[in-house]
Amino acid sequence: MKQGSDFKAKRPTILEVLRPIAQAASDHADIDRLLAVAVDSVFFLFNCNRVWLLYPCSSIATSYRVCCQRSKPGFSQVQTLKQDLPVDEFTGRLFRLALARRSPVVFNDDFPLPARFGEQEPLGSQALMAIALYPNQGEPWLLGMHRSQPNHLWNKQEEALFLSVAEFLTEILNTLTRHSNLYEVSQRLLDLLAHATDEEYLLRGGMDILQELAQSEYAVATTLNAEDHLKTFVFSGVSKEKAEIITQILSSKELLGARLERERALRVDDLSSHSDLVEFLPPDFSLKSLLMAPIINEGKIIGRIYLCNKRNHRGFTLDDEVLSMSFANAFAQTLIRFRKIMVSQRAQEALFLDHQRAQVTLESIGDAVITIDSQGRIDYLNPLAEELIGTTQSQAQGKSLEKVACLLDEESRSHVIRDIAAWLAQEPVESHSCTALLQDARNQELIVQTSIAPLRDSQDRIFGAVLVLRDISPLRALASQLSYQATHDALTGLINRREFEVRLRQALDDVRQNDTHHVLCYLDLDQFKVVNDTCGHLAGDKLLRQLATLLQERIREADCLGRLGGDEFGVLLLGCHLDQARGIAESLRILIRDFRFNWKGKAFQLGVSIGLVSLARGSGGLEEVLSAADTACYVAKDQGRDRIHTYRLDDCIVERHHGEIQWVARIQQAFEESRFLIYYQPIHALNEEEHICHGEVLLRMKGEDEGLIPPMAFIPAAERYRLMSALDRWVISNTFIALEKHSIGHGLIGINLSGQSVCDELFLKFVIEQLQRSPINPRMICFEITETAAVANFDSAIRFIRELKEIGCRFALDDFGSGLSSFNYLKNLPVDYLKIDGSFVKDMVDDPVDYAMVEAIHKVGKVMGLKTIAEFVENEAVLEKLRGIGVDYVQGLVIGVPRPFHNRPLIKNKEKK
Repeated sequence: MKQGSDFKAKRPTILEVLRPIAQAASDHADIDRLLAVAVDSVFFLFNCNRVWLLYPCSSIATSYRVCCQRSKPGFSQVQTLKQDLPVDEFTGRLFRLALARRSPVVFNDDFPLPARFGEQEPLGSQALMAIALYPNQGEPWLLGMHRSQPNHLWNKQEEALFLSVAEFLTEILNTLTRHSNLYEVSQRLLDLLAHATDEEYLLRGGMDILQELAQSEYAVATTLNAEDHLKTFVFSGVSKEKAEIITQILSSKELLGARLERERALRVDDLSSHSDLVEFLPPDFSLKSLLMAPIINEGKIIGRIYLCNKRNHRGFTLDDEVLSMSFANAFAQTLIRFRKIMVSQRAQEALFLDHQRAQVTLESIGDAVITIDSQGRIDYLNPLAEELIGTTQSQAQGKSLEKVACLLDEESRSHVIRDIAAWLAQEPVESHSCTALLQDARNQELIVQTSIAPLRDSQDRIFGAVLVLRDISPLRALASQLSYQATHDALTGLINRREFEVRLRQALDDVRQNDTHHVLCYLDLDQFKVVNDTCGHLAGDKLLRQLATLLQERIREADCLGRLGGDEFGVLLLGCHLDQARGIAESLRILIRDFRFNWKGKAFQLGVSIGLVSLARGSGGLEEVLSAADTACYVAKDQGRDRIHTYRLDDCIVERHHGEIQWVARIQQAFEESRFLIYYQPIHALNEEEHICHGEVLLRMKGEDEGLIPPMAFIPAAERYRLMSALDRWVISNTFIALEKHSIGHGLIGINLSGQSVCDELFLKFVIEQLQRSPINPRMICFEITETAAVANFDSAIRFIRELKEIGCRFALDDFGSGLSSFNYLKNLPVDYLKIDGSFVKDMVDDPVDYAMVEAIHKVGKVMGLKTIAEFVENEAVLEKLRGIGVDYVQGLVIGVPRPFHNRPLIKNKEKK
């Protein structure tokens, strides 16, 4: 893979990149401008697709901000700059990796990087590099960039360059953070230092003078530190490389030994005559003679002077030795005096800088600072204190603090410190911090965080105090707003579910501790979905707001109303007995029933189902009480809606509801553990001329103990909680698989369908797709729909039947005769078979009415050209009656019991007799 193959050819030099950043800092650019310049510079330097800067880079942060970014054309810009974004799994991992090292974090694998930092789309093959920036103040930042060009990965050179850029940017951030207001002063100090005469300047000037006096080719000066190690060296008339060689020769004790320790001049007329120097000197080294003189102060060598001549130059004489020693002694005094002057100057500069630093710090920090003398009079206000109090330093100076600004306790409104002078006179004087109300010169009140501490001199004597004020009014307002938002519903203004649960838990504690009476009222609106589906969510939101206002006005002042969900509300009736609560709940039910919601000329009537739970010592915890209220509300809705149901432990309806809820979990677990089975029951023809063999597929479920569970144990729960479509899908898929596996190519297989499936457009598409994928002949499939389901969903049933009959499927109307309008709907349903309801069949031998019903259904079927099938045929007597009537097919225990599909009798054509 290419690792930045065109990187070197396209990128500018690092100096060209860093210069705009430094220029922005020197131009006093604000932090946003500086960061934008930095991100642009990195973008152009590394030729990447996107560069971004995040804050904060923290391993414990739950949110972050994209402070700045730059993208190539075609890459979306982040639309959420300066807004909090949640820390997801990838961002959290990136933060932790960056914080665990000082070098860049590099991802150089081809992998789809997920969408990051707002609205940008996920990108394909990418290389990502990021590094944490550690300014002296605040949290770390994260600087990152990535490429999406195929095969353009990061190389080691780019990693090192990225690290250098990060270090430079960190230093710029530190400078901007620490010295933003001190910059002009610092620049003047730098200019002063640039024009001052330093020690190197002094040495170089001295060597120029000595070289001129001695008329030598080269002159070199060195100084030593306290450990006699080389401190500095300067040179005149010679290149830096040769000056380093000369210094190394003449300062090496291994070469010249004790001769360097002597306190007089050392002259070497011919360097080549010294055996300890011959091997050390380079072949092209053209120096012949040298002269060294020590720089001595109080008997200690603090440096050396070297004069050097080339081979074609004259040698050094005794006069040169005397000259060098004299100059060395004079230069030593000059150097010592210079150092003393520099020490004094540095001390003065340090004192000046300390004063400036303190002054600039006071003027630039984000708190109001007031200094007060020992008499309690204001001595100094920084600019923020002037702004906070509403006065200037000249106006406030010399006045007592109480005349300029008062600090009051939030609750008692008494003075936090009435007499500062008296406070300073106490022993001991301790620092004091608190939150207080600030009354400023404009008679306005602010909430401030206050801190006051005594000022002491070098003798630990108190000469005043410093008062620091931080305006926390915006923070207090923000905290109040956040607290409200955390406990209230944004749409209705009522308390939200979380706060409602807090108050419910408090009510439960009150019941246990004080034996009081409270009632929980759970409201679920009826027909709210009609408004949402008909008029849209804006109308639904308006409806909820109006109802919230009505309910709030109706309940008692002590009661608590909250929105618990979409169209669900809770009312906590405090200090209320159950009988009284029923009356309140009834008034709320009538209020909602009589309410009319109008939207664009349409009026809607609503209802509400209400569940009541009395809070007693044995009510259980929060979860149990809410579950009981929800169950009672569900029972009220199940019993016809717009009514009230009170929860009782011995309530059989509630127990049935709990049982159905448990069956839902068992059904879902059976799906996961593949514990559903296909059974088969044969259907025999009574007509000798009928030669098509029938059978019905039946669903069974294995229990956790491997025992069979009858369908009527779990089917009602599946119908109530809309799981029948999933069960029907499973039956169809597995029936087709079984038919294909056992190579069954003829006969007629009945498959039951629920009313939920018949009304589901997606289910119809599913059946068609299964028929198209399977080699099974559609004419083998006969879908059985109950009469009740067909009548309740008449239009959907007709559409469902017609589309599948066009493919070749057949249909049977199951449990015919159980409905109230059986014959009225029959003529409009395009079915092929009528399955006579078993409730008529099983007692037809003894009950003439049942016999007449079976006979009538059969005759109607014959008139309409439909085949009839009798269910629940359990003995020979019933079988003979059915044969006498002329029913076409029979199904029941006398014909065959249901058995696993793979153990069914072989389906084959019967020969005509």
